[in-house]
Amino acid sequence: MGLAVGQVKLRCRKGIPSSLRARAWQLLSDSQGLLDANPGLFQELEGAAGERRWLEAIEKDLHRQFPFHEMFVARGGHG
Repeated sequence: MGLAVGQVKLRCRKGIPSSLRARAWQLLSDSQGLLDANPGLFQELEGAAGERRWLEAIEKDLHRQFPFHEMFVARGGHG
């Protein structure tokens, strides 16, 4: 028995528990379907250099969005 779209929206707005967020986003975005429909694309994009303007925008915002996240504490860290 699946949930109707309205029920999914309501439950998402109430908050998805941290322990389930990664799986919920995968299911809601159909990421596996996208990976299956585009074999090799993720690896290609992951290995490509990002556009400088987007990298700068992301870097500017990291300290505001994730001030204490271990992946982003050190500039140039593994995050």
